Amino acid sequence: MTRMLLVVFFAIVAVCSCQYVLIDKREDLLEPEPLVPLPDGRIVGGWPVNITSHPYQASFHNWHRHSCGGVLIAPDWIVTAAHCVSAGPHRYSFRLGSHLWASGGTVLMATHLLRHAQYNATTIDYDIALVRLSMAQSAVEDIIGYAQLPPEGWHPTAGSLATVAGWGTPFAGGSLMDELQEVTVPIVNNESCQEFYSDLSNRTGIFITDRMVCAGFTEGGQDACSGDSGGPLMVDGYLTGIVSWGNGCARAGFPGVYASVPHFVPWIKEITGL
Repeated sequence: MTRMLLVVFFAIVAVCSCQYVLIDKREDLLEPEPLVPLPDGRIVGGWPVNITSHPYQASFHNWHRHSCGGVLIAPDWIVTAAHCVSAGPHRYSFRLGSHLWASGGTVLMATHLLRHAQYNATTIDYDIALVRLSMAQSAVEDIIGYAQLPPEGWHPTAGSLATVAGWGTPFAGGSLMDELQEVTVPIVNNESCQEFYSDLSNRTGIFITDRMVCAGFTEGGQDACSGDSGGPLMVDGYLTGIVSWGNGCARAGFPGVYASVPHFVPWIKEITGL
């Protein structure tokens, strides 16, 4: 995925005490030279699972094809990555209630896209967005569920096992998986994660911040990958992270990096009223 430079033809910003960008008009997209590391949605080394294992999982479609993941947190609200949102809602839809991204379940349209106002495409910081859906999911209400937000003040401990799910590629440059995949990886504390990324940070200016959480094995081998962006990182039953970026997929010495949901719980609640 290349970094998106947005050229706005219409006003896109709503101003209130909330911190978000409301994208409700068509925008053109320019694609400059790729940023390294890429915001690389990033499931390698995983296994197929049924949607009942992750009933909150959504396939985020851009012009009717899977492009990212999303996480249902309420009947009409989905959390995803800010870098997945680059235009007005007319081009986006979400498949819910199916372990297949291309069929089954039900497909709902987005009505509002609310990207965090402090999202920075260069540093990939504040990489989180909220999407409001067009209607309730009555057609699949028996098999969908809602991811639980962590209580305020809760944070995962280093070494805790986390589960990531998505339809992303099984290796960098590969094709999407038809069936939902999951993988289990340990949480890495931010200080250690920054040490892993120190050389790359010095070259790119991209640093691990308090708005991020890392997970992965030192030896690599298991990770999220392209097409998993916006999907859930779950720890102890809580939505802990949103798949964001990494240096390649499942590379030794480079944990996956996620938007830290605990940091954004107040922001999410302010907007959604949860």
